[in-house]
Amino acid sequence: MPKTVKKEVEAILEKRVSKRTKGQVYFQYLVKWKGQPVEDASWLTTAELQKYGASPESLRDDSFLPWESNAGTSRLS
Repeated sequence: MPKTVKKEVEAILEKRVSKRTKGQVYFQYLVKWKGQPVEDASWLTTAELQKYGASPESLRDDSFLPWESNAGTSRLS
């Protein structure tokens, strides 16, 4: 049986608005996985990030892409 590899978050590349409700804004974060190419990055919610023991503040990495972007859009799509 193949070994299951646990994914580990390396960096957050981008953020976007995923939902707005009654004045509350929810974000998704484009996550680069450790040992994987940028092309394999995934969009995760804050709750999903926490499942990997990560937070947006601790993983912000300006070396990949500009952090602040036009809210709700992604330069990678």
